[in-house]
Amino acid sequence: MVKFGLEYEVKLNQILNMIKTIFTILFVCLTQFLVVYQGQGQNRTNGKIENSISFESKLLEKSVAYSIYLPPDYYQSDKRYPCVYFFHGMGDDENAWFEKGSLHEYLDDCLAAGEIQAFIAIIPEGKNSFFINNKEATVRWEDFFVKEFIPAKDKKYRN
Repeated sequence: MVKFGLEYEVKLNQILNMIKTIFTILFVCLTQFLVVYQGQGQNRTNGKIENSISFESKLLEKSVAYSIYLPPDYYQSDKRYPCVYFFHGMGDDENAWFEKGSLHEYLDDCLAAGEIQAFIAIIPEGKNSFFINNKEATVRWEDFFVKEFIPAKDKKYRN
């Protein structure tokens, strides 16, 4: 250690001790969080994810992929479920909410804890469109979503 005089050496030791204390507190908090989080999901039933399902769009004149989360009891019941559409961000795709955001795990945990009601989550591919029509109306993502995609999913799934 470089000696700058007794006064500075004492202050430097105090700062180092404070840093050690902060890291110790952070470590304890992190381990507690991991212990609590690891306990979640052990008594849950997992919903079903179907990735990159193809949908033929007449408005866009191409195939558009989407991914879906179905509640754990979807195939064991004839109930109807509300549907929530999630849009991915710029540069992502229809799988981003599951692969990067672990949406399915979060939904399963919240369902198991009774924090939410079961629902269907659908994530359509949107490329870099922001899911809107362009000014010239030559690329019609908004029209596709509202006029074509939602009605088709309403027919296919019980929502």
